Amino acid sequence: GLESEDTTQQFALLVFEKPIIVPKHSVMIASRLDKDIHANSCRIAFYGHLLQPIDTTSRDSIHADLKVYKTKIKQGAIDRIYDKYTLLGKDLFKKETDMSLFIGMKVSKENGEIGVISSSFGRSGKFKIDFKTEQTSASGPLCLEMKRYIYD
Repeated sequence: GLESEDTTQQFALLVFEKPIIVPKHSVMIASRLDKDIHANSCRIAFYGHLLQPIDTTSRDSIHADLKVYKTKIKQGAIDRIYDKYTLLGKDLFKKETDMSLFIGMKVSKENGEIGVISSSFGRSGKFKIDFKTEQTSASGPLCLEMKRYIYD
């Protein structure tokens, strides 16, 4: 047997030629009927739980129902201390970036401390980051991890 179980979840969108009737949260098992039944191989194509039925007749419906994203990580740096609880960040955004899209997003420091982008600073792509604790280090990397939705 297996010594440890892999807990990674994988999801798939299955589109069939003809509609099928399957209750929500049912276990689905599909076989490869084109394989030789006498061959020494597994004929199971896939199995899993149906999480959400989707109307595939409308492409807009598929995109609205699926929340598929890629994780994007942007790296910048601390520019300087602005006040006790605020740092200025740099090198994360271009000067033409609309900062209103990023206000409220969390940024992490090298030590794992989390701050929140509160506003832009000047016109060069710098920004303010508010922290709950007093800031003493004016150098080091910053990391912004975000989800980029595929169908937006």
